Amino acid sequence: MINVRQEAITEASLQEVTAFGNLIGMLDIKLVIAFVVILIVMAVLLFIIYRRSKWIVFRSIRWRAVLMIISILALVPFFQINSDQNKETFIKLGDDPKVWDSLYDAVSNGGIVALLNSRTTDAMVQPKGYSQATMKKLVKKYQGEAKSINATRQNKNFKNQTVIYTLSESLTKPSYVPGLTISDNPLKKLNNIMNTTSSGHMVSSGYGGGTAGIEYSTLTGFNITAYKPTITMPYS
Repeated sequence: MINVRQEAITEASLQEVTAFGNLIGMLDIKLVIAFVVILIVMAVLLFIIYRRSKWIVFRSIRWRAVLMIISILALVPFFQINSDQNKETFIKLGDDPKVWDSLYDAVSNGGIVALLNSRTTDAMVQPKGYSQATMKKLVKKYQGEAKSINATRQNKNFKNQTVIYTLSESLTKPSYVPGLTISDNPLKKLNNIMNTTSSGHMVSSGYGGGTAGIEYSTLTGFNITAYKPTITMPYS
């Protein structure tokens, strides 16, 4: 994973287990057979060792059950390491989450902690003052803004328009690049179309990848930065 994608193992990586059949199909059949054989041999050896071993700390089933419950309860908080309730505690214990870069997170905190940091707990933190009345107030505000803007529009026939948006990680106007001077404009036709129709630009929250997230923002009008940093793919 690190060599190929420069990423550590995250919660999203573990979701690939659902495509186990497809993943196996990518491997050499000899490698799969060897892995199964080794797994069976290890299971048999462990069973023989267990049967012949006389050293058992807790012979009582009751004590084994108590020990298992205590172990589970001790591990549960770690699975909520980035939740609002536990986040500050783990930061005080030394966790320094860097969820925007799993490899950087793994180097700083260790692979296991980085995996736990990538877990999605609450998808979104409810903002202060959020209520149905607040949302209705915002709707009324922006309806007034729209009415004011549309009053001076030359083209007011929105019903028969086709909206086209371009999601291209390699397309931009050269004039937008600071310090770049060009002798000719390669996007004359595009500029002409935009100048003679209702057009505009979007502020993108990402570049060089993450197209699905930008697509989500475009289709819903909802910025993905409203979600917690662990939400890198809203569709998932």
